[in-house]
Amino acid sequence: MRADDPELYDFRGSMYQELGQIEDALADYDRALALRPDFPLATFHLAMARLLAGDFERGWEGYELRRLSAEYATAAKGMPRWDGSALTGRTILVAREQGLGDEIMFASLLPQLVGQAARCIVECDPRLQPTFQRSFPGAVVFGTTPDGGLPQSITPGSIDIAIEAGSLARMLRRRSVDFPRHQGYLRADPHHVRQWRERLDQLGSGLKIGLSWRGGVRRTRRELRSLSLGQLLPLLRTPGAQFVSLQYTGDAASEVDMLRRSHSIGIEHWPKAIDDYDQTAALVCALDLVVSVCTAVVHLGGALGRPVWVMAPVSPEWRYGISGPTMPWYPSVRLFRQGDYDEWGPVIDEVVRELAALRRNPANSVTAVRSE
Repeated sequence: MRADDPELYDFRGSMYQELGQIEDALADYDRALALRPDFPLATFHLAMARLLAGDFERGWEGYELRRLSAEYATAAKGMPRWDGSALTGRTILVAREQGLGDEIMFASLLPQLVGQAARCIVECDPRLQPTFQRSFPGAVVFGTTPDGGLPQSITPGSIDIAIEAGSLARMLRRRSVDFPRHQGYLRADPHHVRQWRERLDQLGSGLKIGLSWRGGVRRTRRELRSLSLGQLLPLLRTPGAQFVSLQYTGDAASEVDMLRRSHSIGIEHWPKAIDDYDQTAALVCALDLVVSVCTAVVHLGGALGRPVWVMAPVSPEWRYGISGPTMPWYPSVRLFRQGDYDEWGPVIDEVVRELAALRRNPANSVTAVRSE
């Protein structure tokens, strides 16, 4: 009826992408832009779809449109922007943006900057500051100030160039081969790791598995990437496995209590490990495995080099890619993907089978990693 309406093609492209039909989505975005070349929303949607499909070289260009939002990277405003030129003898500011998971993911690029620049100044969420300071000792790390600017200890005049964290990949990760096979670039506090291991040992024998079952907020498709503990009962009944909550939402403790009362299944929920992100990192390092939906703890575990199993919807956020069991950002992360829209049963069944196989073959299990 309205084959000349670019907005309808853009909208239908978004629906195709939601259903995991990425080729159909790309075709509709292209059609929308053919009808209206100056269409920022369709350009951005096309970029996100390309990133999801692994087309990084073209995807990063449109991803830059996110910078039009006033909420992004205020600490870098008004400063000369890095254009990818040599960093020798220069001071660069990397400004934070987006959520915790994004900050952790884009921090994978920091070692390159620290190695090339005379001085690298990194802004981060205050919750990440202890971990980032420990992990990047060659950088100056500060937590975001209340006004979103620089702390008094850093003068704008001392900074030569600045860039938002999310734009680093456009310079340094243009192809799949540009992603390094790292073993983790974040470092947890070893003292806290030992403390959590001692506490986990008190739970008895068997695998100690971290669990997160809800992710995102409404605008980031929370309902499509979250599960209830009731849906996870087949997993939670795995013999020889002890589960520990890594769930950060305010109702997590009550959900765990309800599970215990309704099904006599216990999940440890330690507020100390949830309220302090540096403690969360230490606990993740002490665990044998993390099983999670798409949420920040996936990024944390992958950045620490820990084994993480992700239960992903048929069309996840672009970071997870559209297919395959791996994601380029984190070699230690394994994905279990939906085959059909909103169908979690087969995903959970596959995780249960793999966990059973893991228990039968302890020589090949994640417990070998825990002892390192």
